[in-house]
Amino acid sequence: MNALVERTDFGITTSSRTVAEVFEKEHRNVLASIDDILSKQATRCASNFRRTSAKVKMPNGGEREVRAFDMDRDGFTLLAMGFTGEKALDWKLAYIEAFNRMETELAERSDAPVVLDALELAPALAVVREARQLFGRPVARRLWPQLGLPEVARTDEIRYELATGYELPETISSWMEYRVLIDDAAQCHSSALFKSYEQWCHDNDEIAENQTNFGRALTHMGYPSKKSSQGNMLRTGLRLVT
Repeated sequence: MNALVERTDFGITTSSRTVAEVFEKEHRNVLASIDDILSKQATRCASNFRRTSAKVKMPNGGEREVRAFDMDRDGFTLLAMGFTGEKALDWKLAYIEAFNRMETELAERSDAPVVLDALELAPALAVVREARQLFGRPVARRLWPQLGLPEVARTDEIRYELATGYELPETISSWMEYRVLIDDAAQCHSSALFKSYEQWCHDNDEIAENQTNFGRALTHMGYPSKKSSQGNMLRTGLRLVT
């Protein structure tokens, strides 16, 4: 197998034939996927793919040229987005590492500063999201630095990591990620928070923690309950989003 990526006059690229070989797909199907991308987003995606050709051996010993494409990192991300499964994820990780490694090597040979923007981070972020869906939040967190993503400050959503001996249930951390905003000035009824959590678990075919465990988790994260003047139980610092 050839190297996953190489430096060409088109930049750091991989080829449609290499992608087909790595992901064990027919090259014609890979070409069809690229054609579909270009037909739907010709203006936006044309710069990410360059049509080329490759020579393939014939049964009689001769060779013929076939249509192929070179693609940059963003083109590969668009193409590989539709490849699913654990094996596909492994190869996506390998590709991102190969792109990162070559970009680092080129940066070390140049005096130009390396600037990370949202487009450059998008492939790694997509893999982190896929890893989280397949294997859970802890695996996604471990992948974050391995994929060269910048270090970020801890947020209130993961305060529980500082609570000795306590591990936040996965369903609660996921619910917070999608249904809750951290807002120091906000107050929310404890019952509304739990109802939102139960609904999220139902919508995602997850088994919800009971209300006692749910309340304990929020308290460990620094959102204790308190009684309002009307007798309702409130938690300060959390706001529900739809």
